[in-house]
Amino acid sequence: MERESEHAYPQEACGILLGWQVEGERMVDEVLPCRNADAAASKRYSISPEDLIAAQKKSRERGREIIGFYHSHPDHAARWS
Repeated sequence: MERESEHAYPQEACGILLGWQVEGERMVDEVLPCRNADAAASKRYSISPEDLIAAQKKSRERGREIIGFYHSHPDHAARWS
């Protein structure tokens, strides 16, 4: 995620986290970087429907779930959003 965020700068990087849940804890085993499809990509992010559908297909094929999403905050403080 860090490398993708540096590569995307000054735009927001974003992606999908695949894995599984065990006793209420999420375990990530794959990170799927996505293209930021938002028109204001330096301030917001949007994952395209095509990237989301591809991630859903990949998660089913691998017996995993989509358990989260990530995005960067270029030139802004790191905080929950």
